[in-house]
Amino acid sequence: MKGGKKTMSKTQKSHIKTLENWDVEYDKLLSNLVGKYRYIWKKIAEQFVKESGYKASPAFLKDRFKHISPYIAQNERKMTQKDDDKIVELVEKYQGDWNKITSEMPEFNPNRIKNRFYHKLRKQVGVL
Repeated sequence: MKGGKKTMSKTQKSHIKTLENWDVEYDKLLSNLVGKYRYIWKKIAEQFVKESGYKASPAFLKDRFKHISPYIAQNERKMTQKDDDKIVELVEKYQGDWNKITSEMPEFNPNRIKNRFYHKLRKQVGVL
């Protein structure tokens, strides 16, 4: 191959969605997939391709989600005493298995749950 560059036909190019075609619907799909697959970026990327036709790497989707997540976080509800009690109960029940604990509280980001426990609740429980 001369020049070392591959060329694509117009037909091939028309079937590939590029970043210029990105819109809010893809952000909504990405947010839903993150909620469903709990930050497992490889699975999210596979499902994203199936549902949108947009080929995106796990790294790209992770970066994109970081970009849109501040807007999502604004809509997240505040944790209450009831949520704190549930976290403590789950930590005791699952002995600190964070995958199981966070799966029972899907309305919150897994890191938010862990941070809440380690920074506020751990001293009350006296574990971990």
